[in-house]
Amino acid sequence: MDTTLQQPGGKGFYRSMLALALPIALQNLLATSSNLVDTAMITRIGNLAVAGVGVAGRWSFFINLIFFGLASGSSVLISQYWGAKDRDNIQKTYGIGVLLGIGAAAVYTAVCLLFPTQLASVYTNEAEVVALAADYLRIVAFGMVPQAYAYFSSIARRATEDVRTPVLGAIVTTCTNIFFNWVFIYGNLGAPALGLRGAALATALSMYAHFFFYIIVGAVRRHFTFMSPRKMLDFDKPYFFRYVKIMWPALFNESLWAIGMNLYVMVFARQGSENYAGYTVYASIQELGFIFFVGICAACGIMVGKAVGSGNPNEAYTLGKRFLVMTPLLGLAVGGLIILIRNPVLNLMQVETEHARQVASQLLLFYGCWVGVRNISYTAVVGTFRPGGDTKVGFYLDMATMFGFAIPLVFILGFVVKIPFVWLVIAMYLAEDAPKTVICLWYFRSKRWIRQLTQAGNNALETPEG
Repeated sequence: MDTTLQQPGGKGFYRSMLALALPIALQNLLATSSNLVDTAMITRIGNLAVAGVGVAGRWSFFINLIFFGLASGSSVLISQYWGAKDRDNIQKTYGIGVLLGIGAAAVYTAVCLLFPTQLASVYTNEAEVVALAADYLRIVAFGMVPQAYAYFSSIARRATEDVRTPVLGAIVTTCTNIFFNWVFIYGNLGAPALGLRGAALATALSMYAHFFFYIIVGAVRRHFTFMSPRKMLDFDKPYFFRYVKIMWPALFNESLWAIGMNLYVMVFARQGSENYAGYTVYASIQELGFIFFVGICAACGIMVGKAVGSGNPNEAYTLGKRFLVMTPLLGLAVGGLIILIRNPVLNLMQVETEHARQVASQLLLFYGCWVGVRNISYTAVVGTFRPGGDTKVGFYLDMATMFGFAIPLVFILGFVVKIPFVWLVIAMYLAEDAPKTVICLWYFRSKRWIRQLTQAGNNALETPEG
C-alpha cells in the first residue's frame, strides 16, 4: 500500500477519509446491531431481564473501555510508526498491547467469577435484577480473554490502514451471536430455553468466534499480528516503559470515564426498574447513531497520527480541523435520523410497559438534538489529541468536567432533589458536554497537542500485511 499521505484538501482527503471511515463505521454498526438484537430478544422476556442485562452491561462497558485505554497507547504509536515506516517498533508495540490486554481480561474474568453478585449490587438493590445480572456476568466472563486478543488485533490492523479485515471479523462475531441467541434464548434446534443465560452464552461463544477468526486470518496471511508468545515478549525494558509512559494517561482517562459513566448509572438504576429498562433500550438504540462518529473519529486518528509520525505537523492540524468541522454537521444528519426512526424502532422492540417505552423515546428525542455537540470532544480527544501525541489532556478534561461538576450534580438531582428521570439524564449530558466542548476547541487551536513520538526507521512497510 502506498503510505504517502493525501493532501488535506480536495478529493484526496475525502477519498482517504471515506476509505477509512466507512469500513470502521460498518464494523461498529455490526457490533451495535448485535447488541440491539440482544436487547430486542431480551425485551420479550420482560423488564427485569432487560434491567439485568443493563446492569451486567455496565461492567462489560467498563472492561471494554479498559481495553480501549490500553489500545490507545498501541494505536497512537502504531499509527505514528506506520507514518515513519518502522516495522520493528510496530510489532513491539502490538506485542506489549496484547499482553497487557490479556492480563486485564484475566483479572476481570476472575473478579466476575468470584464476586458477580457484589458487582451487580453496585448498581441496584432489586434482588431479582441482581440475580439475573450476576448470572450474565459469570457466563460472559469466560469469553473475555480471547476477546482481548481479537480486540487488540483489530485495533492494530486499523492503525495500519487495514480496515477490511476488522469488518469481516465483526460479521463473523455478529452472525455467531445472533444465531446462538436464537438457539439458546428460546430453545431452538433442540437446545434448552435458557432465557437471559442463553443470551450470555451466545455472547461468550461469539467472543471465541472473534478470537479464532483473527488466529486463522493472521496465520494464513502471515500478518504481523500473528506471532508467538516468545515474539510478543521480544522487547526491552526501556521500550516497555516508554510505551507505558505514553499509554497510561489514555488508560487512566478511559478508566476514569468508565468509572464516571458507571457512577451515573448507579444513580439511574436506583430510579426504578421501569425507568432503567427504558434507559437500557435507549442506550442500545443511540449506539446506532454513535457508530458514524466512531468511523470518522477513527479515520481522523489514523490520518492525524500518520501525518505527525511522518513529520507533517501543519497537515495534522489541518486534518484535525476538517474532522472537527465535520462532526457537528454529521450530528445534524444523524440526529435527525434518530428522531425520525425512534418510535418505529421502539415499536419493533416490543418494550414490556408503556412507561419504559416513553422514557426511551424521550431520551432518543433529546439525544438526536444533542449528538453533534456531544461528539465534538470525542473527535478532539480520541481522534486528534491522542494520535497527535498528547495522551494526557483527556484525563484532565474528565477530572474537571465529569468528576468536578457533572457527577456531583447528577447525585444531587437524583437522590436529593429527585427530579424526573428523563430530566436527570439530560442534566448529565448538558453538565458534562458543554464545558468539555469549549475547552477542547480552545486547546485544539493552541496546537500544543502536536507531538511527534517517533523517529523514522529503516524498515519500510509496504502493505498492512507486510
